[in-house]
This record gives sequence, C-alpha cells and structure tokens, in this order.
Amino acid sequence: MRNFQQFINEIRYRRDRFFLLILSKDKMSREEIDIFCAKNNIIFLDYRKEIINNLFPGQVTNIFEFDNELKRIQDICKIYSGKVILFYNFDLVLSYFDYDTRKLFWRKIYSHLPHLEAIPGIALLSSSELLPNKLLEWEEENRVFVRGISNNEYKV
Repeated sequence: MRNFQQFINEIRYRRDRFFLLILSKDKMSREEIDIFCAKNNIIFLDYRKEIINNLFPGQVTNIFEFDNELKRIQDICKIYSGKVILFYNFDLVLSYFDYDTRKLFWRKIYSHLPHLEAIPGIALLSSSELLPNKLLEWEEENRVFVRGISNNEYKV
C-alpha cells in the first residue's frame, strides 16, 4: 500500500495533477487531518476563507461562478508554486452548483487545468454525493488517495 508521499511523487510531474483526498468523517478528526497535512508538508487551505476574502462589501449574488472558481484555483496555485495544497470546505462550492455544472466542473479540473504551478487537491468525505460522477476515471489515473477508510469501506 502506497503512502501519501509516494502518491504525490507519482503525480508531481504529470500534466494533470489535481487529486482527491477521500476521508472518512468517522475515522479522522480535524486534528488528525491537521497532523496528516503537517507530516506530509501539505498546505491545508480553508476554501471558505478564500471565498470570503474575495467578496466585495455587501456582495450576496454571484458568489460562486464556475469560471471564477477555476480562476481562483489557478491563482492560489501560483501563490503556492511547487507546494501541495489541500482544499477543505470545498463542498460549499460543489453544493452550490447544480448537477450539470458540478459535472462540468469535475471534468474541467480533471483534464482542463494542465501544468498548474502547485499540486492541488480537494478533501471530501467518502459518503459525499459531491464526489465526481466519474470517480472511477480518477481512480484509474491514480489521482485518488484514500485516508482513514479501509478498502472494503471505499468502493469506486
């Protein structure tokens, strides 16, 4: 079984490096995730704060726009060039998108954000209905890392 550093080394020099970290809420506390990130030299970013920091005063509409989120990810990757970034609270964006937009979003970050300057990932729960509809493709491309879940609990 590969560890996270082996996983990152496998995708570090790929064209499409966006990955998913699938977690079990029951088996990993926030503190355990913080420790996991610290041990693996991961920048753990609260996506909710990234959104709040980019709102205009009084803005209540158009908070989550498809193209804006893709650009926000690209901009964050420029800031953290060469680093591994893990976004959490990303479910806020995903749950805002309707099914078709979410499907398009997953397709875009799967294959249309090549050569990002950082190695970005999204942390989601294994039970999440927000996971990509083509999760098997992510798995086959070795772009999914599962943490805190046994093999028989996690099925692609």
